[in-house]
Amino acid sequence: MDYKIVGKRVIVSFGQKCCFDCKYCYTFSKNFDNFTKRSAKEIFKALQKLDCKKFDTIYLSCDMEPFVNEKEAVKLIMLLSGLGKNIHFTTKKVLSKSTLNSLVKINNALQKKGCLLIPAVTIAAMKSASFLEPAPIPSVEDRINFIKTLSKCGFKVIFAMRPFLPVVGLEEYKGLIDLVKNDVACVLGGIFYFDSEGVIEGRIGCKINLCEESLMDFVDNYSKWYVYSGEKEREFVNAYCAKNNIKFFMRSKPAINYICGQFNSADE
Repeated sequence: MDYKIVGKRVIVSFGQKCCFDCKYCYTFSKNFDNFTKRSAKEIFKALQKLDCKKFDTIYLSCDMEPFVNEKEAVKLIMLLSGLGKNIHFTTKKVLSKSTLNSLVKINNALQKKGCLLIPAVTIAAMKSASFLEPAPIPSVEDRINFIKTLSKCGFKVIFAMRPFLPVVGLEEYKGLIDLVKNDVACVLGGIFYFDSEGVIEGRIGCKINLCEESLMDFVDNYSKWYVYSGEKEREFVNAYCAKNNIKFFMRSKPAINYICGQFNSADE
């Protein structure tokens, strides 16, 4: 995938093989082509060539765990912070103390420019997590504690409870929200993409009938995909978040807009 502006954000990826084996991940489908592997310097140089006026957020993730190599990830975020844009990353890792300290410094520097470093920590299930997100993915408890640590360090944390899966019970979502409701800026859900050949359905152990065809609008992938929209899960989570006075979104961009709006209004 070449770097391109999607709305007001640029999505980037190191392109390396992910270190995790999430059973629901569409990158295990034959439809998915891995991105060309790039270094932090290569990514930064490519973004420098784009028209910076056309985007306000750099999204580091795009289907791969960005902190496979924590030093390289910090190096990239440090370089990107020089562009004066919001930077958003999604992770399932519990980052090392040295990495966290570096990210705190970057976030503090960005705030002086009116921007933010916005982390999202993904937990897709609670009781089902040991199967859907097996080791070496950190446990649910460890990731919950990491969310609390990020919050204490001054980050506006997005709790990415995605994708919504038909094999995860509604009570699991309720339980997860109860554990983080005092530590997150908002909750993020997401639709579930899976291939037409049944590879991903086989990985999660479920045949999905309530689905529709779709394209991925966030990457250059024009293969045939199915999506499980998770309407039942969305309605439940939205209502439970509202009950707890937490904002809920289904896409990262409105979540980022909300957090940045809160930050800017507090500054006025």
